[in-house]
Amino acid sequence: MIKVVSIKYAGRNISKLKQNAALYLGRDYEAYLSLKKHFCIEDMNNRFHEAISSSSSDFFKVFSSVSNLDNVYIWSSHLASRNSASVPLTRFLAYIDIATKWVRGYGDKSLLIIVDSNDFGAFLASALNKLQLKSRFYSTLSDKLNSLSMRPKIVLRALLFIIKSLYYSFHFKSSSLSKDLPDFIDENYILRPWVTPDSINSKGKYVDRNFDNLATYLENNGKKVWILPCFFNFKTNKLHFIKRLNNLGMNLLIPWKYLGPRSYLKSLANGFKSYRAVFDVTYFKDVDVAPLLNLINRKMSLDYDLLEHNLAYELLCYLADNDRKIKKIIYPMENNSIEKWLILGVKKFMPKTQIAGFQHSVWYKEQLGMFVAAEEITHPIPDEIIYTGTKYYDVFQKCGFPVERLRPGASLRFSYIYDYSEVKEKDVKGDEKIIAVILNFEMNQTKEVLFKTHQALEMISNADDYTIVIKTHPLTNISELERFLTEISFLNYEISENKNVIELARSASLVIMPFGSVSNLEVIIQGVPLIRISLDYEFNFDPLWTDYPLWGNANNADVLAEQMKKGIMLSVDEKQMLCEYGIKIRNNYFGPISKDSLSVFI
Repeated sequence: MIKVVSIKYAGRNISKLKQNAALYLGRDYEAYLSLKKHFCIEDMNNRFHEAISSSSSDFFKVFSSVSNLDNVYIWSSHLASRNSASVPLTRFLAYIDIATKWVRGYGDKSLLIIVDSNDFGAFLASALNKLQLKSRFYSTLSDKLNSLSMRPKIVLRALLFIIKSLYYSFHFKSSSLSKDLPDFIDENYILRPWVTPDSINSKGKYVDRNFDNLATYLENNGKKVWILPCFFNFKTNKLHFIKRLNNLGMNLLIPWKYLGPRSYLKSLANGFKSYRAVFDVTYFKDVDVAPLLNLINRKMSLDYDLLEHNLAYELLCYLADNDRKIKKIIYPMENNSIEKWLILGVKKFMPKTQIAGFQHSVWYKEQLGMFVAAEEITHPIPDEIIYTGTKYYDVFQKCGFPVERLRPGASLRFSYIYDYSEVKEKDVKGDEKIIAVILNFEMNQTKEVLFKTHQALEMISNADDYTIVIKTHPLTNISELERFLTEISFLNYEISENKNVIELARSASLVIMPFGSVSNLEVIIQGVPLIRISLDYEFNFDPLWTDYPLWGNANNADVLAEQMKKGIMLSVDEKQMLCEYGIKIRNNYFGPISKDSLSVFI
């Protein structure tokens, strides 16, 4: 008998759940550490990453069912992107593969599977039963009540979108920000950058986080540039921020400035049409995952932020109706949901407008949403893809994008890389007694990296000779971080909140990091030995598409300790080899800004 249980149920029924073996399928790393004290939970031993690697073709078959669904409105939903960082589809499919192999390896023994998603737990138990593997899902009353609240949440999301949209629209109509649509010239360009509260710096200047000074370059070449912002991570007053942008003299296209109730209702109706999309039988290996696809789609439907971003679709309709012509739209490309509805809006309302996706950041191997399978014949992709660095021609080809649409361009977002390109003599000697641990924004990943680092340090005899400098992400909850460090008895550390990643790396003898950040490449370029920790329960969003010359990924504390011992004892020749490798990475993954590399944007 296989018992699939929720985390809450496991925590409340420790004495009742005495099984021969247990498996944990979840993202909460601290919960995993706590459960491991009571249950015989098997180590993942790279199972998660092996499942993704060995099953990629099966994943793409499922993804193609999303792409080829006879409901165009699915492209306005989160499910359209399959973004592994925000949409649980890829993770759940990997869990199915892991669980079925694990259960079959034990025969008829009594087993326990602990999950962090009640909806997935119920689906997994049902799927195992259909495979003749007797299973049952157990959860608490609060788990059940939480699952029943989906429909009220959908209604509340719809109301929130309408109320906020009307409020913003009313504000613009009654304020000094004119609603009149200005005149356009012949050469109109739209940039669609991501805009956050820190996009206006301490000096009151707008800083484009995706395109740097591209707008100025286009204007100097006779183009009229309009900014269609994607607002995100706003906890402050968004309207006040938009006023500040407007006062900077920017040519802003703000949907609420021009659209009205009819457009908001149309956008909401599109959201409901994606909510009502129904998937028929869709197999992932031997399991029909159509119920899981339907569940994920409905649970994530009518998300306010996505509905807000998708107002760009209605704005394009408004501009076309008012005979405003756009020559080109350029957006930061990651193959996500907000891009799909924009592309379809251009094709429908402005078919003569060219749309370009700019690869503003790195592309990841396990981020399967960044791939396009051959079966996805209706997948909306831009007319051209502007990539940075010579390596990305091969990467995009490998990820399934048509090579005839690829254009080499400038690395606008990371132009500073070339300011740190010369490795100094002191960096090669490596006399500093610093081990830097550079973290990303995700707290579960942070806890796993720090726990494994703590375990590894206990295996190194001279670890006390080194200061551990922990570089936090701007979004890190410092009090939560310090609580966890105290909980695991992590000693001899300093927390650095503001120090530049590259400068910290250059002062260190060794750097330890998780995956999922361009900072992996920034450190490699400096010639500093880098250890990248493979996460047991999270994706390794690896930006490096070539082998690292010193070692592979550290998937447990033992391997991490061995790599740390080697890293702090590297010879001058070995460090020089890393410097030469770093120069190759810089040249292959980033493109310098020049007249030729900028001209591709015109």
